[in-house]
Amino acid sequence: MNLSQGEGSGDNFLALRTFGNTLFNLDNHTEILLLKFSDGTPIWPILRWQLRLANMKSQKSELKTLSRPSEESISLWKYIWFCFCNKPSFNVSPDILSIANYEGNPDIPNRMTVFLKQLGEFKCEEWLYSGKRRKYNNLKDTASFDYIFYKSWIGSKLKIFHNREANQVRIVEFTKNIETQFNSSIDSQSWRVIREELFFIDKVIAQYRKEIKKALKKKAPKFILTSEGNNGEWKQSVLFQVAKELNIPTAEVQHGVFNIGMKYGDKLAHSKGLKQLKSDFQFVFGPYHETLTNAPVKCIPFGHYDLQKSLQNLKERNVERNADILNILFVCEGNPPSSVNNGLIRHTYAALKKLTRPFRLLVRLHPSESPSELYTDLFDFEGTRYSDYQSESIHKVIDWADCVVSHASTVVFEALYFNKPVFVLRDENTDQYIPKDIGFSFSGVEELYSLLSQNIINQENLENDNYWTRSPVEDNFRSFWKYYIAV
Repeated sequence: MNLSQGEGSGDNFLALRTFGNTLFNLDNHTEILLLKFSDGTPIWPILRWQLRLANMKSQKSELKTLSRPSEESISLWKYIWFCFCNKPSFNVSPDILSIANYEGNPDIPNRMTVFLKQLGEFKCEEWLYSGKRRKYNNLKDTASFDYIFYKSWIGSKLKIFHNREANQVRIVEFTKNIETQFNSSIDSQSWRVIREELFFIDKVIAQYRKEIKKALKKKAPKFILTSEGNNGEWKQSVLFQVAKELNIPTAEVQHGVFNIGMKYGDKLAHSKGLKQLKSDFQFVFGPYHETLTNAPVKCIPFGHYDLQKSLQNLKERNVERNADILNILFVCEGNPPSSVNNGLIRHTYAALKKLTRPFRLLVRLHPSESPSELYTDLFDFEGTRYSDYQSESIHKVIDWADCVVSHASTVVFEALYFNKPVFVLRDENTDQYIPKDIGFSFSGVEELYSLLSQNIINQENLENDNYWTRSPVEDNFRSFWKYYIAV
């Protein structure tokens, strides 16, 4: 297989851009798109997602955690027992079956499910999908979607597939060829882990497909909704593929700017193989996100129910503000390369050191982060504190703020919805996610200092309807259901 090297220089500290270009170029190679697992499922859409995760992990700094230890993980076998004790019931057929990903805030595991239950017009059922094997007390009565996975895993150990060994040889050859395209952006240990994961998927996937098909036939929902956008996680991909075979429409919900940054190359985006593994619909925030989604799905500008309700409730509070103090919300970047976040911290710290007007700084942690040494300098300023996603909502702290300093974050769009000025660090990484006409751009200390010094916090023309759907989410969903599902 002769694959050309992706463009770009690895010397750029924002290696994500080079890595993304390499993925984008590889999407257009027919050899990649044709290779399949033993059951016929295309490998590349699933492998490219693992490559993206491996690249992100390789660029994160190893920082000492100062507080809030990670959630306690239970052992694998204890979790398997939990899954089998909470296996789905097949007695009732719902209008909407929600498959929820619980790697985010456990208090609101699937914002769409919460919204639909409050709407009260549809018979909804929720199944838990938890890739990190976490157990939350408030989910004890939630059916486990992982039950299907572990049942498939155990079942696959009892079966022998004659073509598996030959296929694993092809997988090794395939991944070694791909490995040369990325130079050192993914370390050798990660490649070994990726190959082992592909071998495992090849072993389990046929049985997994069989179990999902059997479950969906018994449950017979009218519609399947997944909580987060799917960019190649194999279990969700197979779910979508089986649902298509059973003529059950599926939809995924835009998670954030990361979804639109995970663009596919044109050949992959228009391939039949990828279309089989993607949902039929994607609910996006607004028209801008619809145009930016390069994938074989029907995008529906839908808005954001939590954001809509939060803004309504916060306006009703009518909180008085101290005009003499500038409230600054600093939004961290937990998942992009640490160098991006380090640059944002460095510029913000230097600009605030020069600022003469009184201010208070709030450092908002990404859900993947705990307070760490990375942010120590920002706490030189009196009154600075952390905001943890588990303790207070992002919309509450946006409402508190007079301005927001950030990078490539969904919070940039959410702040627009609140008519708050956003100061956006501009570089190559930002351009993948945030359009250049959003907010006020800065590239260094002096530009940020100038923005913080100006009196622009009371402008009323900041919101842009290209980025958010303003009509009520309730009406949008009713229209979607009537037009696409209830036919």
